[in-house]
Amino acid sequence: MNLNEYQIVPPHTLNDLFVLASDKNGHRCVLIKSKEENVVQRFKTDNMSLKTNVDMFDENSNSAGQYHVVQCLSQDVYVNIQFTRVSMYMLSEIKSPIDSSTVMELFQDFQTLFETTADSNSHSLQIGVYGEMVLLKYLYSVGRADVAEKWHSDFYTKHDLEIDPKHKVEIKTTNKEIRIHSFRHNQLVQKNINVYIVSVMVEECEQGKALLDLMIEVQSMFSDVAKKLLVDKLIRRCNLSEENKGIVCDEQHVFDGIKIYRAEDVPHISVPIPLGVSNVSYDVCLDAEIPEISIADI
Repeated sequence: MNLNEYQIVPPHTLNDLFVLASDKNGHRCVLIKSKEENVVQRFKTDNMSLKTNVDMFDENSNSAGQYHVVQCLSQDVYVNIQFTRVSMYMLSEIKSPIDSSTVMELFQDFQTLFETTADSNSHSLQIGVYGEMVLLKYLYSVGRADVAEKWHSDFYTKHDLEIDPKHKVEIKTTNKEIRIHSFRHNQLVQKNINVYIVSVMVEECEQGKALLDLMIEVQSMFSDVAKKLLVDKLIRRCNLSEENKGIVCDEQHVFDGIKIYRAEDVPHISVPIPLGVSNVSYDVCLDAEIPEISIADI
């Protein structure tokens, strides 16, 4: 394959282990130096394609080595922007040419991202995510990266941050005028586990920071590639793009309104739940006189 078919995106050059480029149809792609196994494989989905161990030649037909070619097939502008961003952080840890199995793992990670679809109630999700992002940014700002990096690895874990098996954090966000949150009973009552409740209140406005901008800012703070990828999946679940950056809030106002409690101090059902009863949940107002703690107490 002739390298002239690709327009390399500066500052990348063919001396790099991976190169961001666009093909003649304008599709974004990434060329990754191969270990030159001479086994060409091709894979294609609705969103992406992969060719392994492709022989590349320069304009003078001289060999430029073998590359794996991962290509974004979407015509959507923001999908291509996201593909470029994800390529940069996923491939930044590559220190030498990679084999076919490694590039297949990368391809599968890309595919799980682009298979992530928008939630049916994306506005409600945006409210919750805004609260999480403000807290994570705050944790980094006060030197508690050790806590921020414990942010959940998937969307369906019981708690938002699991510091260790004995200490967990639940982040609750509301856009109501009173500090009222919905809890599952087992989020508040757990034996031999210290659960901390972070209460966040958001108020949408016209002048402030959009959710997408906040998420990209927090993503850049993560050192863990898996956490960066999770942020991009959330961006897709929240149905965000450059044209729709999501809810806008006064970030400082949201930050100033954060309150932290021990779960044991939060009003909850104190009698044993009857045998056979499950999925117990209820709303709790935290505007009552409840002892507050600081982030240093976590």
